[in-house]
Amino acid sequence: MITFGEKLANFDYCIRDGVYAVIRNDKAVAAIQGVSGYFLPGGGVEAGESREETLKRELQEECAASLEIFSFIGQATDYLFSASEDRHFEKRGTFFLARFLTMPNKNLVWIPLEEVSKLFRQAGHVWAVTQTVQEM
Repeated sequence: MITFGEKLANFDYCIRDGVYAVIRNDKAVAAIQGVSGYFLPGGGVEAGESREETLKRELQEECAASLEIFSFIGQATDYLFSASEDRHFEKRGTFFLARFLTMPNKNLVWIPLEEVSKLFRQAGHVWAVTQTVQEM
């Protein structure tokens, strides 16, 4: 697992496990716009769910879309501080390469590949997109 940021001593970290899809074409990647920037579609794992079930559920909830998962990209951890929540987070992401089976009808934007590193908040998400670009 690759790590971004630094886990600081003397702080409590809220651990968040999430699963995310890299869905892209030659020029752009699918993203969701959050309060503090963009992130890959996906989200938190619920008790008893597999990673794949989590991803499918999250895409249905976020975008009203279904997807096909092609391959595992990897895992990354981001150590972040959220000023809006006044908390430190350890965000553990699992990333898959996927494609839409049904087109999303809400909340989705397409970010040009050259803008990903500027617009995505979490370095782990940027890393996952970069891994798929290198494969092409």
